[in-house]
Amino acid sequence: MKSIATFQPAAEFLVEDEWRALLSGPRAVLLIGRVEQTSLLIASLLPSWPAPIEICRAATFTPDTAIRTLVLQDASEMSRARQASLLGWLNETADHTRVIVTERQPLFPSVESGRFSSALYYRLNTITIDFTDSRRYDGPC
Repeated sequence: MKSIATFQPAAEFLVEDEWRALLSGPRAVLLIGRVEQTSLLIASLLPSWPAPIEICRAATFTPDTAIRTLVLQDASEMSRARQASLLGWLNETADHTRVIVTERQPLFPSVESGRFSSALYYRLNTITIDFTDSRRYDGPC
């Protein structure tokens, strides 16, 4: 894995526990923030995650058991049917797949309102890194 300096400026705000968790190879990572905040972190994770890699918008994801690493952009744009397909795919391929999901805003309000599946949310929420959390930009404690 590349050093933290490679991820400037977005990932410089990750706490040590988040780094340890990312290095341990989680099954799912949920990144919340703008593309310019999340893209460097995604680019640095992909070389250490298994190929083949599929990068697509969540609204157009088509399950394929050959995929080993999946990067889904804009998770909240998925229909409920596509969410069910993704959850089924995750259950079917659980032992040998990794998923990185991006969203511009926290997904939990969508879960509370019923627009996003709670089962899928908790499955994707293995590690969440929220770049929109203003506390990360206050400097060291």
